[in-house]
Amino acid sequence: GGSGSFCTGNLLFNGFPVDLNLGTLTLGRDSNSSSTGTDTGTGNLNFDTGVVSATNILMAITTTANANGRANGTITVGAANGIPATLTVGSGGISMVNQTAGTCTGTLTVNGGNVSSEGSIIKSTAGGTATVSINTGSLALGADATLGTTAIPIDEFDVSDATLSLSASSGGAAVTVNMLYPSGTTNTINIVAVPATTTFPAQFPLIAYNALLNTPNFGLGTLPGTYQGYLSNNTSSIDLVLTNSQSKNDV
Repeated sequence: GGSGSFCTGNLLFNGFPVDLNLGTLTLGRDSNSSSTGTDTGTGNLNFDTGVVSATNILMAITTTANANGRANGTITVGAANGIPATLTVGSGGISMVNQTAGTCTGTLTVNGGNVSSEGSIIKSTAGGTATVSINTGSLALGADATLGTTAIPIDEFDVSDATLSLSASSGGAAVTVNMLYPSGTTNTINIVAVPATTTFPAQFPLIAYNALLNTPNFGLGTLPGTYQGYLSNNTSSIDLVLTNSQSKNDV
């Protein structure tokens, strides 16, 4: 016979001001070594007022070869009375899925809040599902940080009237996802940094995707220095095109 259990840890701070300064925050872990037991470890962080800071965040972790294990980690950053709450993550970034076996799900939702991560937001394993949703909120990535990787993309990236702060790079896109779902009126992309160039036009991928689930509605916000340019939907990526001349219409 087998055994099964469910363990849920909730940090539910909506409606209350928070000021947390954390080292490593772990949300959702299952460590049952039984080959037949069905266990679920779930961790939830919800807040809409104040600031939560962490050096790094680990989500949705299964640590053994138990195919029946489940781990779920969720973060929801909101706003209250028009004032956004803020999640700040250090150089360790966010590992949304860490699946040894079983089923892992990591979800980051920003509803009017702000998320700033110096480190990358990734899946540490190809298995499992990671979803990032930005709804009238903002996501800012550090200069060398990415959302997803070419080897292991984020599974779904939903943006609705979002503000993204990204760095352009000749080494690849700042955001790599399987499914990109833009909605709302305009999703604004602010460019934090670009590679030095004197040759124009210069084109850099910002968001690489395998499937586009809606009409792209990205608008270019700020550019560093005196650069000028526009955004282009390049079939499988949303690109920054630098012209160093008059801006053109966005996609």
